[in-house]
Amino acid sequence: MSPTTGNQAEHGPPLLRSGEDRPLELDLSEIAARQLLARMLSRDYDDWSQALSRVGFCANHIRLVARAKRSTPPGR
Repeated sequence: MSPTTGNQAEHGPPLLRSGEDRPLELDLSEIAARQLLARMLSRDYDDWSQALSRVGFCANHIRLVARAKRSTPPGR
C-alpha cells in the first residue's frame, strides 16, 4: 500500500493521475480523442455527466421502462 495508490484490494486499481508535471495519457485513437473533446466541450456535458454517474459510469447499462394498465375500473 502506498499513499498515492491506497489499498488496491479495497479500492480497486489506482486512478490515473495527471498534472503539470505529468500529463494525462489515455490510449485513445484520434477519432475517440476528438469525440471525447467534443463531448467535454458540449453544452450538455454536465447533464450527460450526471446521467452517466447515475448508471455507475457503465458503458452498457440497461434502461428498463414499465407501464401498468388497469383492466377493471377502481372499486369493482
